[in-house]
Amino acid sequence: MDILALLYSLLVTVLVVWTLFLGYQMFLTQQALSEVARRGILMMEMAGGLTVDIQNRLAEDLVARGLERTQITGTPAPVAFRGDIQLRLQYPYRFFGTSISPFEIEVPLGGIRNSISLKNPR
Repeated sequence: MDILALLYSLLVTVLVVWTLFLGYQMFLTQQALSEVARRGILMMEMAGGLTVDIQNRLAEDLVARGLERTQITGTPAPVAFRGDIQLRLQYPYRFFGTSISPFEIEVPLGGIRNSISLKNPR
C-alpha cells in the first residue's frame, strides 16, 4: 500500500512540475515578445508608423530570441501627427512539437490577454 501511495504522489509531483515548466516557458515567450513590441512601438513613433525597415529589424530581433515564426503587423507609415499607432506580434506557440494555440502579444496600456497589442499613449 505504501508503494501505491508513493507512486501516486510521484505522479502528482511530476504533473505539477510539468505544469510549472510549461507556464514558465510561456511567461518567457511573452516577456520576449513584449520587449520587442515596446522597442518596435518606439521606433514606429519616431518613423510615423510601421516601415519595412522597422519590420525587418523587429524580425531580426525575434529570430535572435528564437521566435522565428512571428508575424508582425501594425499601422503602416505615414500616420498623422498624434494619430494612433498599433503593433501586433503573433507567435504560434509550440510545446514539444504540439501546437497549443496561437500566442499573440498585444500590449495596450498593460496586462496580458490572449492577444497583446502595443498602442502609443497620448
